[in-house]
Amino acid sequence: TLFNLGHILYLGHDGNPCPQSNQTEPQSAGEISVAHVHGIHPVRVQYCACMNGASHVCQLLRVGLVPGTPSRPETAYTIDVLEQFHTLNMESGTNMYDFHKSLVR
Repeated sequence: TLFNLGHILYLGHDGNPCPQSNQTEPQSAGEISVAHVHGIHPVRVQYCACMNGASHVCQLLRVGLVPGTPSRPETAYTIDVLEQFHTLNMESGTNMYDFHKSLVR
């Protein structure tokens, strides 16, 4: 997987590392779980550390990831997986618990 290869998703600077984190000591990348239509995957992310930079939630939203919580997100969902859940819930009554179990499998 990309996670195993050491890939880092840089947020806030069009996919490039934040220049502020390079000037001081390098910021370590955090890990979040990202749910997509084909499963749940670990992803390393490095947030923008600029003084007037956007919040972690805004940075995730800008790349199409919806955080599971507003403070210190550890899980994020792609727009595609949210649309898939919405369709399955409306058409067949699939609940979130069963949908989540299917993503884990």
